Amino acid sequence: MLNRFMLDQAGTGAFFLTEGPAPRVDRDGVQRVDRNNTPVYEIQCYVKPADENAEGTTAKIKLATSSPPTIPVFTEVRFPKGLLAMAWSMEGGRSGVSLSASEVEPVGTTSKVQAAPQQESAKGRE
Repeated sequence: MLNRFMLDQAGTGAFFLTEGPAPRVDRDGVQRVDRNNTPVYEIQCYVKPADENAEGTTAKIKLATSSPPTIPVFTEVRFPKGLLAMAWSMEGGRSGVSLSASEVEPVGTTSKVQAAPQQESAKGRE
């Protein structure tokens, strides 16, 4: 069972690009694609919490786009159309949250990198 919801970025804190983009690949090393056959990439961000007393963490975020973002690492970024969080669980007790976005842009600019519309991969969960 999948539960999807949009994250409130304002309450989450600041996102800084630390890695990426890297092609998201399956177990055979083949790049994943969404239902529109658009390649899926993954970026990693350091999330600096809005609460100064809380510890930061890293998060991997998926982007489906025909051209990967060209944002330099250590740049603060935002997701203008939001971050989609998808909670998942599997038999055997494994569970987690998958994050994806349809756009990413550096904070303080109007330059956007737009990804394909949010859809699940034809190969299943990305």
